[in-house]
Amino acid sequence: MNKNGSRFGGVMRYQWDFVLFIAAAFLTAASPSSANDVESFYKGKTIQIIVPAGPGGAFDLYSRLLSKHYQKYIPGNPNIILQYMPGAGGTRAANYMNAVAPKDGTVMCMPLAPIALAQLTGGSSIAYDASRFIWLGRLVEINRVLAVWHTAPQKTINDAFEKELVVASTGNNSETSMNAVVMNNLMGAKFKVVTGYKGIADMTLAMERNEVAGFFGSWGAWYGGRFDLITDKKVNLLIQIGTKRSNGLQNVPLMTDLTRSEADRQVVELMSRTSDVGHALFVPPDVPQDRVTALQKAFGEVIRDPLFLEEAKRLRLEINPATAEDVSKSVHATVSAPSEVVRRFIQVSGQ
Repeated sequence: MNKNGSRFGGVMRYQWDFVLFIAAAFLTAASPSSANDVESFYKGKTIQIIVPAGPGGAFDLYSRLLSKHYQKYIPGNPNIILQYMPGAGGTRAANYMNAVAPKDGTVMCMPLAPIALAQLTGGSSIAYDASRFIWLGRLVEINRVLAVWHTAPQKTINDAFEKELVVASTGNNSETSMNAVVMNNLMGAKFKVVTGYKGIADMTLAMERNEVAGFFGSWGAWYGGRFDLITDKKVNLLIQIGTKRSNGLQNVPLMTDLTRSEADRQVVELMSRTSDVGHALFVPPDVPQDRVTALQKAFGEVIRDPLFLEEAKRLRLEINPATAEDVSKSVHATVSAPSEVVRRFIQVSGQ
């Protein structure tokens, strides 16, 4: 806790199931001969982490942090480099991982969180099945929050149902727009979405200039960026989108809390499940199992590394790990969602 008793400063929030998972990973480690094969394979090799965004953002920072510490836990200590592959809302990178990337454990990807949801809504541009990717683990979830400037009349999320609230967005197909559109069409909120902003810094500046009242952005970006606006009470956080409340946001309601029927709840849960993927890592299908086991074990070790955790704290990057199994379950739940739920989501989201 920080000096005010807040949990914002913590970067590690273990759950017992994750601790048990790590213990099980050690018990089920590959045989000595298999471990030697893995070490021999990776020795002298270079691993690429595909980043589906440009340099400087959260995905870049998390990928850099992980690559710096991950290397020493992988047998053979391969070199790790980042390969930036922005485009098409993460679809370009995901398609590459499915069809082009070597299936030998030398190429990984930290995808955009909506990778599985995009599979349901992206049409002919999608050439991958996220449920076939082999997940290695997750560093932190990505809950989205609605931040509203302190002078706006909307002080609670209920106020957004009574009076128009102008929010910034990077584009019609982005989550910054989708969250608002779903609340409008499904719940009767009164958001007016203004598109064309370049990113969170641009949208924050627009909010400070009173061009807009607020915007939907990731909690991690706030935590690691303009956190001063929160501590100085310059912005109010009205709602969050995720499957559970994020650390430090226990008093901010979830969008699922506002649903008025089971059918509505299922639609919002489908959209909210992107949070569970968060900043996760995967390799393509068909990577040999002994290498997958070694990479998952190494991931479990790096997220407990004191040097890794200290650097994450210094960079203000939250760490709330989840197992490969947990991420995979969430992805499978999304891609296998009932067709009527998917159809309704597409209808109310405009995707």
